[in-house]
Amino acid sequence: MVGLETKGAQVMRRHRLRSAWHGARGGAGVREVLRSIAQNVLQMNEQFEKETVRKAVEDKARSFGGKPVARGARRGMRWSDRWDIDERQLHLPGEPDAVRRRSAPILKEMWQEVENPDQETAGIVWSGMGKLNPVLVSLRFDPSPSGEGTRVTVRGVAAEGLIKQHAGSKAANLVSERLEQAL
Repeated sequence: MVGLETKGAQVMRRHRLRSAWHGARGGAGVREVLRSIAQNVLQMNEQFEKETVRKAVEDKARSFGGKPVARGARRGMRWSDRWDIDERQLHLPGEPDAVRRRSAPILKEMWQEVENPDQETAGIVWSGMGKLNPVLVSLRFDPSPSGEGTRVTVRGVAAEGLIKQHAGSKAANLVSERLEQAL
């Protein structure tokens, strides 16, 4: 009969539904599946940040000496995998959209804006010795947990060379200080 399932087919269908609900990793719950998805999103965001910094280093090197210098900078970035990543939080008065609008002119003076897939405000700030080290600074504007004002998360990502300059933390600190003073 075409419309009827055998007992074995019913058991297999129930097993597939149950394993889909609990996750494909042998009984992992929905919470663990959501946590692994969040970790993958964070890894994709970190990969975007690092690629943006690498491209900024290559562009700066190209402006100094053309293709050979840019090629050397690209190779150096590939071999060195040291990063300075710093994140700070500010609490500013006002709604998130209003704070974002008021901070836009301040940020335009400080950085070159970058397209960010996470709908955050992001830009390249030049830091370090001689302002030669690009730092990707991204800002996320969220309502404050207390319900009053806006929580601004400032994240700075910079590549480190042989001499650590802590450019990521310095740039994040600079942007957060300017925002606090102006707003």
